[in-house]
Amino acid sequence: AEELNVAHILEGSVRKAGNQVRITAQLIEARSDTHLWSETYDRTLNNIFAIQDEIASTVVEQLKVILLGKVPLVQQTDPEAYALYLQGRHLRGQNTAVSLEQAQELLQQALAIDPDYAPAWVAVGSVYTRQTNRGQRTIEEGFTLVREALNKALAIDPGYAPAYASLGWFAMTIDNDLFAAAHYLERALQLEPTNPSIIRKAAHLTASLGRLDEAITLVEFVTARDPVSASAHSNLGLYYIFARRWDEAIDSYNTSLTLTPGFSGAQSAIGVALLFKGDLQGALEAMQMDDSVFGMIGLPLVYHALGQANESDAALEELIEK
Repeated sequence: AEELNVAHILEGSVRKAGNQVRITAQLIEARSDTHLWSETYDRTLNNIFAIQDEIASTVVEQLKVILLGKVPLVQQTDPEAYALYLQGRHLRGQNTAVSLEQAQELLQQALAIDPDYAPAWVAVGSVYTRQTNRGQRTIEEGFTLVREALNKALAIDPGYAPAYASLGWFAMTIDNDLFAAAHYLERALQLEPTNPSIIRKAAHLTASLGRLDEAITLVEFVTARDPVSASAHSNLGLYYIFARRWDEAIDSYNTSLTLTPGFSGAQSAIGVALLFKGDLQGALEAMQMDDSVFGMIGLPLVYHALGQANESDAALEELIEK
């Protein structure tokens, strides 16, 4: 609770035997470490989403929270597809070449079971984006797949905010159409104004417009709200680099690596910050530790700064070749 800056914690366990599931949930007041409410649910997997909605409603009632509208409902799918989706999303978050391949396979299995599950389409689009950024897919193939996945999600659910946000990200980073990006992100924020992932994408738009203070403020808010998100800390590190706040950038990327060892691009970003600080040997070591395309981009820069022309040219030739 201290780490997440929250007053209450909902915790629990799930035990599964065949098609039977037992869910124990308890609501704890962090300050006094007392249980406000506890319940055990014995159900079948067939109604797992009804259980989630039931728990959400009960917790809201216990907290006496006044919500804008009705209690949120879980988007339903086949229980097996849902399990595959959760596993795929978890592996996507590790953001390594192997984990992304595994995530793609699991998400495709989920979509084979339920082709109309919009969250899985957005998640697989995110995997395609990360694979393309890492050089695991060609730009033409990867971003064609991303666009198809996101448009499929919106065709299924025209009110699914993460799909609009991802299209906004695509518009600004691939199409270089900031006007379209603003349109998509505005719609996403209308639907889910407190979604951390959407706020991060909006921050990227403000950074692209040169409004770095706004971008940093937005992502500092996200990292305060979700301090265990490696991606959020990575985003914050990027904006610190843009703002020439090198030490804060290095701290943010180190946090990403602590949360997710091997997080793609983090080591090379640290190398960039060290390069600008003038720590050339440290920058070289950081680039050599990053086995992604970002490390390959960084090596020629550092060798050049060190005055090692032959090594710089060789590293650049390898980057172009691969």
